[in-house]
Amino acid sequence: MALVIRAGRREIPAGPWADWKFASRPVPVVIVSSGFALLLPPVLEIGGADPYALRLSVPFVLLAAATVLLPRMRELRVLAATGASLTVPASVWLWMGAQSVLASAAYLALVAASVWAWTRIAPTGTSPRLRIACPSWPVLGVAIAGGAAIWAGAWLLPAEWLGRWASFTSGETASWWAATIIGCAALAAAQELQFRGVLLGALECRWATAAIPLQAMAFGLAHLAAPGAISGVGPLVGFLLVVVALGVLWGWIAQRTDSLLPSWVMHTVALVFLATFVVGAA
Repeated sequence: MALVIRAGRREIPAGPWADWKFASRPVPVVIVSSGFALLLPPVLEIGGADPYALRLSVPFVLLAAATVLLPRMRELRVLAATGASLTVPASVWLWMGAQSVLASAAYLALVAASVWAWTRIAPTGTSPRLRIACPSWPVLGVAIAGGAAIWAGAWLLPAEWLGRWASFTSGETASWWAATIIGCAALAAAQELQFRGVLLGALECRWATAAIPLQAMAFGLAHLAAPGAISGVGPLVGFLLVVVALGVLWGWIAQRTDSLLPSWVMHTVALVFLATFVVGAA
């Protein structure tokens, strides 16, 4: 028999995934207020940021605040924390310009802060498995081999499949290369912690079989907000198929190795390739 929590005359299922129809009355209030917020792009279009990314953050931020302020909604904290940790850091990253090392560092810091906050306020046993423990030597080997495979595979893919037109770089300085690699590594770490850490871990608690494809689909859709993804430079479908396929691969590897290190290394290599040998939106 499922454990329930009695709240007034209602019975709310206990556990990280409460059913919406059993949730407390403030939920519709959060949804309605979020809907109004989503209809105000002039207010949310701050500093040239993507208003859609900002609007996507609003419902989860409001829901997260409600779960903290209203004890009866605590069972929705997993949903709120997952959504907020995915959308808010990405919104700030886009607002800061997305291409700078500082933006990537801020992105990673916000993801780490959101995960830390979750562990502080989440009900016992509901925090996802993040897979950030110290890796073993075999895992290090998988990371190195995987990074090399991604680099080689990137050259075999048609440039159009990446949603960009290929172009070799020339004349970059050592400092430019260092900044590029550091920025890509920070961005990859943030997104791996988001998708293969928080999202995959949360989905595994509810839909273990479908967790990998679901997080990969979310990973692909998130790239619609990437600079230039919908600018018409290259076919969008091919680009998204590559991203989703990588999301499936990296999710599977994260599960098998129980570590984010291999997917982080491979993700970093992929971003460095795009930043150095493929023309971006600019």
